[in-house]
Amino acid sequence: MANRLTKKQRMGKRMKDVEKTADVEVDMGITGEAIVMMDPDKSAPKPLSQVMQHDWVIDKNDRIKEVCSRKFMGIKPVWCVTTALGMNLRCASDQKFWCRRKNVDWIPSNKPFYASVNDIAQRRCVVFVKTNLDPEMFKDGTYGDKVRIYRKEVWVRVTGAFQTDDYCPMYGIGVEDSHSFYANGLAVHNCDESEVQVEEGKYGYVLKARGLEIICESLEAAYATYNRLKSYDDGNL
Repeated sequence: MANRLTKKQRMGKRMKDVEKTADVEVDMGITGEAIVMMDPDKSAPKPLSQVMQHDWVIDKNDRIKEVCSRKFMGIKPVWCVTTALGMNLRCASDQKFWCRRKNVDWIPSNKPFYASVNDIAQRRCVVFVKTNLDPEMFKDGTYGDKVRIYRKEVWVRVTGAFQTDDYCPMYGIGVEDSHSFYANGLAVHNCDESEVQVEEGKYGYVLKARGLEIICESLEAAYATYNRLKSYDDGNL
């Protein structure tokens, strides 16, 4: 009978070409021309490239929150998310949107979730993105399947999520509490997390992200764990 490798040996063999520490790259960011909804008592809406630390923005729960950080994310390939109402956003491939999904029948009780542009592009179900539009605009029902109203929230149908040929400067801001804001009228997640640290520890790989330290069996498991964390709202962790 052939000698069987121990669990530790299998992990070492699988990861032999991987450095002991690594960065989990998160390709987030939004192009600078995207219009951010600001506190109306302090500022008119303005381009993301002009939003500064300590400005006040409107989050996905329609509350006024402070911008805790601002970051230039680099020049990256541009992806585009288009909606049925023409509210479009140009961003990086892992930028997160606050979504609901629809398979056959619209189920308003579906739990909202964060999905990246890549996630949206790969989903076979219909995806709706939360907007800052007034529900009163859609009471007559003339928009059909383009819009859904749930608890006075307006969700608009995504019609496309695809990569363009452009490369553009990307920007990101961090917002307190809900970690969200509106860009071009669409609810998006913080886009100031460019990397997350993973270190090899005594009992496995330690993922350090969003104030948490999680022990994972392998580097691949650390990546998967981080992606699962990103699919939930911060308030639900």
